[in-house]
Amino acid sequence: MTSSRGIGGLTLALAVRQRGFEPDVYEQAAELAEIGAASRSRRTPPESCGRLGGLDALTAVSTEPSELIYRDGRSGRRIAAHPR
Repeated sequence: MTSSRGIGGLTLALAVRQRGFEPDVYEQAAELAEIGAASRSRRTPPESCGRLGGLDALTAVSTEPSELIYRDGRSGRRIAAHPR
């Protein structure tokens, strides 16, 4: 199977599994840590995960953000924030 990274790789593995294959998923990072990244898709994440059978697993490990923070991509300086 072709390798893919992050949430895209997990989504690919779920989709391939639905078609009868048993993909192996490996993590490249030496340790798992929050990096502050976000993902965006045309579908809402619950809709996508629900269609792939992963909604319960996603809900079990998810959190709701308290605010949306915009940062400068180079310095990391906080530019703006909006409460959720």
